[in-house]
Amino acid sequence: MSALGESTKPSSPVWCVWPLTVKLTSNFTMNSTQETHTISSMLLETCRRRSALIMTKLWRFTVVQISSVSVICVP
Repeated sequence: MSALGESTKPSSPVWCVWPLTVKLTSNFTMNSTQETHTISSMLLETCRRRSALIMTKLWRFTVVQISSVSVICVP
């Protein structure tokens, strides 16, 4: 029964895990490429842009879901 409940659960933990993953990746990148600061800053910028893009897509998807639900609920 618990496995069924977990499979139907929405993927809300992604919101908590995603920033942590980005932070760890950026920290690792900074530590491993201290000599070449430009490369690390470029990688960090790419990470930020990618995370912003994914967050925007998720936000749009959530808004679409909420708006469709509200349209369905309105009599």
